[in-house]
Amino acid sequence: MNGEKVNSMYSSISIFLGGLPRSLSGHRAIRSKPRPAALTIVAWLSTAIPGRSALQKIGSSLPILSISIFFLFISCSTEPEPLVYGTDVCHFCKMTLMDKKFGAELVTKKGKVYKFDDMNCFLKFYNSGLENIEEYHRKLVVDFASEGKLIDATQAFYIKSSAIRSPMDGQVAAFELKANSDRYKIEWKGIYLAWGEVITQYK
Repeated sequence: MNGEKVNSMYSSISIFLGGLPRSLSGHRAIRSKPRPAALTIVAWLSTAIPGRSALQKIGSSLPILSISIFFLFISCSTEPEPLVYGTDVCHFCKMTLMDKKFGAELVTKKGKVYKFDDMNCFLKFYNSGLENIEEYHRKLVVDFASEGKLIDATQAFYIKSSAIRSPMDGQVAAFELKANSDRYKIEWKGIYLAWGEVITQYK
């Protein structure tokens, strides 16, 4: 690595860490207020890999640090995952998801995803206490009128009826639009349920 590249890398790292000495010549830089955090990092790198300069150690460590941070953010993603029918397995009953008009998903704040084939399984797991309810970042259900489409469970419109033929006989269907729930309520001779009511159905 030539001197120009070394100086350029050193300057970038100095800015990132809040200001390291500006000289590579070995002379002590004059600073009125030392930066303990930055100096601690350089000191650690100086002892972690014997025989190499602090700058070289920082340069070689940055790719590893970047990759580690990248995977940390991926592992903590709270984005929902699409339900893959015919492949995904219900976390509660262990049956393969098959009916695209039904299904649900829970995503925790740490990014853990639970998938379900029916409101029955979804709510029994939700109420089981295996996960603290406060840890669920996303609560999602499938819109009966839009196959496989996940919607916010807390904002959905629900119909309960014995005429609903769901995978695990949950007898509850979810809808994104009230107009659709109104139509099916008449067809099924069902009753309306709000989120606060539906979560008590399988306690």
